[in-house]
Amino acid sequence: FDQLNAILQTLNAFFPRLARVSLYANGSSIATKCAEELQTLRALKLHTLYMGLESGDDAILKRCRKGETAEQMVWAGIEAQAARLRMSVMVLLGLGGIDGSEDHVANTAEALNQMQPRLLSALRVIPVPGTELHADAAAGRFQQLTEWQAVRELREVIARLNLRNTVFRAN
Repeated sequence: FDQLNAILQTLNAFFPRLARVSLYANGSSIATKCAEELQTLRALKLHTLYMGLESGDDAILKRCRKGETAEQMVWAGIEAQAARLRMSVMVLLGLGGIDGSEDHVANTAEALNQMQPRLLSALRVIPVPGTELHADAAAGRFQQLTEWQAVRELREVIARLNLRNTVFRAN
């Protein structure tokens, strides 16, 4: 908090007409701040936090070494929004592969419904050469979704969403 507080104070001092500051955050970084600290950061023009939920399924999050549970990220998103910070949340279509698709869909939609992010983006997971996921895909331990299956997964997530004030985007 102290470091971010100092950075925001400096930005405000050097840029008097500064409108807003946005940054990437994870559930753990949000959870280390109390409600008063989050409100202080908001008063210093911190506006939007970008958080990669990736999946609402804890088994998938553990496999990709996210380091957080869905519940921790949902709680952090709720706390940040209670301090009037805007949450922009990203999920990764296909992160569960073919075998984990159903759990990925159901649990991701449930997490999003609990969090109620202001902004939501659905992106497509693509194994990058040199990563563990790419090696798993090449070895057959991770079966990627086809384009058709990815679109179906997106459709199923959307069908389960019950969001009240969210702007949704998908690639």
